[in-house]
Amino acid sequence: MKLARRDPIRRRGSVSRRRRAVGLAVTTPALAFVVVFFLVPLGTMGWMSLHDWPLVGATRLVGLHNYVSLVTSSTFLSALRVSLTFVLVATPLSVLLGLGLALLVARSRRGAAAFRTIWFLPMVIGFAAAAYIWLWLLNPDVGYVDRILGDLGLTRQPVLWLSHHGTAFGAAVGLFVWKNVGFSML
Repeated sequence: MKLARRDPIRRRGSVSRRRRAVGLAVTTPALAFVVVFFLVPLGTMGWMSLHDWPLVGATRLVGLHNYVSLVTSSTFLSALRVSLTFVLVATPLSVLLGLGLALLVARSRRGAAAFRTIWFLPMVIGFAAAAYIWLWLLNPDVGYVDRILGDLGLTRQPVLWLSHHGTAFGAAVGLFVWKNVGFSML
């Protein structure tokens, strides 16, 4: 007596259907999350950008007028220029310094783990806390940066780091690099 063999094609089809059903069941909550919390707000924001939206009162369709006034605004163009300069300066600095630090700690040496921890530690701090730390360090009255520069004879009077465009930009780049170089190192 011979045992009947099951049809492998029929069995394969049911397994494939089951896998698709399970995959759909698993991904549906994530897709719903993306639609509700990303796509719907994105569409709403796009729709709102085409309207004059006062705090109180009725909205009015203005079409692309908001975008035209944005592109022709000198404030926007200045902010865009500063943002692009920041990205073009801070990102390569962070990546290159991170690469250099990674090369220093690539091999197991004495103190390499402590060195890695010290350089990665700023990543753990939030940006607001890191900004306050830098604000304190660069304070002309109580900050350590001016005190160290004065002790080394590099400055005679405190530098107002955050009062001038060039030094404030440098401080912002320094904060970004200090905060992210540990991640680049990893």
